[in-house]
Amino acid sequence: MKTVVLLVCSLYLIVEGSILFPNPDQEFTNFKIKFNKTYRSWAEEETRFAAFKKNLDRIEKHNGEKHSWKMGITQFADLTRDEFVQTHLQGYKPFGTKRPTMAKKENINIDLPESVDWREKGIITEVRDQGMCGSCWAFAAASQIASYAKLNDMSHPLEEISVQHLVSCSGNPLQCGGTGGCMGSIAQLAFTYTSLFGVVKEEDYPYTSDVPWGDDGETCKYDATTTPATAVVMGFETLPHNDLDSVMYHLANVGPLATTVAASDGGLYFEGVFDGCDYNENIEVNHQVQLVGY
Repeated sequence: MKTVVLLVCSLYLIVEGSILFPNPDQEFTNFKIKFNKTYRSWAEEETRFAAFKKNLDRIEKHNGEKHSWKMGITQFADLTRDEFVQTHLQGYKPFGTKRPTMAKKENINIDLPESVDWREKGIITEVRDQGMCGSCWAFAAASQIASYAKLNDMSHPLEEISVQHLVSCSGNPLQCGGTGGCMGSIAQLAFTYTSLFGVVKEEDYPYTSDVPWGDDGETCKYDATTTPATAVVMGFETLPHNDLDSVMYHLANVGPLATTVAASDGGLYFEGVFDGCDYNENIEVNHQVQLVGY
């Protein structure tokens, strides 16, 4: 199944058919200013500049070809593809056991709308940056909890749910998809934790794991006696695997989904419908996001 995900990045103007980056030195200077990049040594800066120049070549080559999506200069443009994967895509790893699934519905693709976008319904929170922490699983879970809390009572405000609460307090003793915290987990564990203890708003437990070696982000600091929970999960279901009809039916008739995607080539993504998976090779599913429509 091919899942389409929209990623929000930054980009300088692309003019198709022209030389995009005639001056790599100036582009690197602009890049450092735009994304507030600093390096610990001249040697590190040289290494980053070398990776940056190779990425400029990748962008020019890709955008000069006929693709359904474009690359651009993002905050990850000073990383190689392997470095991007190792630094930012370690939050989800398949845990290799059979998951429970809901029964497949028959003829569920009948009368589905042509398109669905839950952002238009006012139930999707803002895109946030997980930083250097492998916490994509917690971001996906927090976004889902916020969306379904709003769907459950549209008269209540849409609340930003605390990702740090889930990162620090959702245990992962069996190492399902990682070892927990910033080292990876799965959204199901966050849902299970929230069904037992609830979860608070972002302002009650702010995110600190975007800072390397942040404020002891692996230690749970939630005190239920002093901070009431904002939301509690009453249950969740897992759709049949690789079943496009079930995904579209759920998006059209129920709400958004937490899903996993292959994001290794997403570091330079800018716009368009991503179709960059090579189906002649193994596809590594390594990132968890919220799917908000089709």
